[in-house]
This record gives sequence, C-alpha cells and structure tokens, in this order.
Amino acid sequence: MLRFAVARKYLRAMPEGMPRLKAVGQSILEIPSDEEVERILAAASERHRVSFALMAYAGLRPNEVRALRWRDVRLRREGEVVGGFVSVREGRSHGETHTPKTGQREVPVAPELGRLLAGIEGRRVRGGRSMWR
Repeated sequence: MLRFAVARKYLRAMPEGMPRLKAVGQSILEIPSDEEVERILAAASERHRVSFALMAYAGLRPNEVRALRWRDVRLRREGEVVGGFVSVREGRSHGETHTPKTGQREVPVAPELGRLLAGIEGRRVRGGRSMWR
C-alpha cells in the first residue's frame, strides 16, 4: 500500500523505520497492544485517526470503514458520549460496494471511540453520505 501511495505521489517517500512485512500464508493474528494503538492514533492525521480508531475500538475492517456513513453511527449521550453503536451495512473495496464478509451487524461504540466521533460529528456531511468525502 505504501509503495502504491509513493507511486501515486500521495506520499513523498517511503516512511523509514517501518517493520518488515510477514511472509504470505496462514499465521496467528497479532493484535497491537494498547500502547501501540495509542502511538498510532497520536501520530495519525485526524481523518486517519478516526479510521484507525474504528478498526481498533470497534473491530471494523478497512473496507467497512471506507463504506461507513454517518447515518450508520448512533452515539448515546448522558451529558457526554458514553457509547452507542455503528451499523455495518456494507464494505467498499476496489471502488465496489458489497456485503461485508461477516454480514451486516451492529457494533458497540466504546467511550474512547464515541468521544472521537462526537468531536467530528458536527462537521459531517448531510444526507447520510460517506464520512470520508
């Protein structure tokens, strides 16, 4: 993905100090630690921070994050955001929309994710359009 971004001039150069990719094949999933997640979120731009937080705190896949729309987000408030849920209705890969691998589902929103979403909610696009356009 990074090589693609450099080739398309989305990035000036490959980032330094990146870990080596694992060989293709079946392997045991390695889940990032809380500290690693915090470092990733702290270093990310706002747009990427929201995407990474949806993956880290709600377990969404990248294609599900790309297809997410504001109408799919329901935040629950008790003064401040304390939770809610995200309806995963579709995924978006290679410019095509499809049903997610695990089917449609509702995913609870952790308070950390809820606060992050509430911070950008006021700037959302009306009409249920994508969160990323």
